[in-house]
Amino acid sequence: MPIIALALVPALLHWPVLLMPVHIVLLELVIDPACSIVFEAEPESAGIMSRPPRARASSPFARANLEFGMIQGMGLALLLLCGYGGMLGQGMIATHARTATFVALVIGLFLLILANRGLSRSLLARMANPWLPRMFGGVAVMLAAVIGVPFLRGVMALALPDAVAWGWAAAMLMVTVAWLEGWRHVAQRVGTWRTASG
Repeated sequence: MPIIALALVPALLHWPVLLMPVHIVLLELVIDPACSIVFEAEPESAGIMSRPPRARASSPFARANLEFGMIQGMGLALLLLCGYGGMLGQGMIATHARTATFVALVIGLFLLILANRGLSRSLLARMANPWLPRMFGGVAVMLAAVIGVPFLRGVMALALPDAVAWGWAAAMLMVTVAWLEGWRHVAQRVGTWRTASG
């Protein structure tokens, strides 16, 4: 949802392009392996053997599961679009605004992985999964490369962020954490949605 929204909405609003094809390809190369590796290595939840089994007819594509993920992703997309629009509205150069939003998007997608380990755990909870720090390290190295290496930065149409751009990226990420945690508490209280890990 965030990638679709960030690719389409700026074009519909006649803003400078935010996500280019090269960004989407890079994000897909990161997201799919990260999700697969992290979720496969995720330790079992406490008390997993005391929970009743899922119904035989249950599906990961059930409406409730899809609604949970779509609302989660649409919230992140809205936050990033507001941030991007705010930076452009303040007269920030488009490449700086794109870079700040791209950094927030990449880390925000990693936060989505943390948020979907289970409704019973905060995304800031201790990382018992040994692959989480490694994946975060890989994401950090990737971001450092596409921003710090001039050739890659040019290919990605990014810029070296200044202090203002870094501040916007940090602010978007703080709001993202608040959104994901708040939505997790709402979903947990309603009791309608359950992630795969319980």
